[in-house]
Amino acid sequence: QAMPAPPEIVALYLTAESEHCKVSTLRSRLSAINRDHREAGHETPGRSVVVQQVFKGIRRTKGVAPRQATPIVATDLRAIVETIPDSTLGLRDRALLLLGFHGAFRRSEIVALDVGDVTETKEGLRVLVRRSKTDQEGEGLEKGILFQADPSVCPVRALRAWKEVVGENAGPLFRAVSRHGKVSLSRLTDRAVHLVVKRACNAAGLDSDKFSAHSLR
Repeated sequence: QAMPAPPEIVALYLTAESEHCKVSTLRSRLSAINRDHREAGHETPGRSVVVQQVFKGIRRTKGVAPRQATPIVATDLRAIVETIPDSTLGLRDRALLLLGFHGAFRRSEIVALDVGDVTETKEGLRVLVRRSKTDQEGEGLEKGILFQADPSVCPVRALRAWKEVVGENAGPLFRAVSRHGKVSLSRLTDRAVHLVVKRACNAAGLDSDKFSAHSLR
């Protein structure tokens, strides 16, 4: 039975999944299992001795040291944006990278933005983040993004140019773009942000293996 799940079954599940999952992924899945049990009024399997011992063994076997992405610094950012063309795809990528960098956004926060969540002010941008990893209650928070003196790395100007493409209508701010430059109505995915960073770093002559979407933070 799925609920409540016997601790022994959860331990076997973690063991099987450890063959192809990272420790961080297993931890997230166990947390979700515990949460669902707790909300249903059951004991959480993760508190059992058998699950704790198995998880400890998995951590010891696989190791828990996370691979840290190299952060993008100002000089990297300048090199990156200089290589981005003024095509439709380029306008999107430039706006995404500059906004992500200056706002220290998570990729999940970037792709969740709608056109109406970003307002231009005299000082720059006011960005409404409706939900983030640190805002589990969904109360939302606002981030201020300032104009930059150098137009080439200014997120406000870059986003203004991109919004001229997508328009002021409701819908996702960052969207998929076909190889022919056609803008889709579908929201960009987390994975796509990762690929944008990789592609941009590679074009700028940076070692793309060292960078990821997390490098924007």
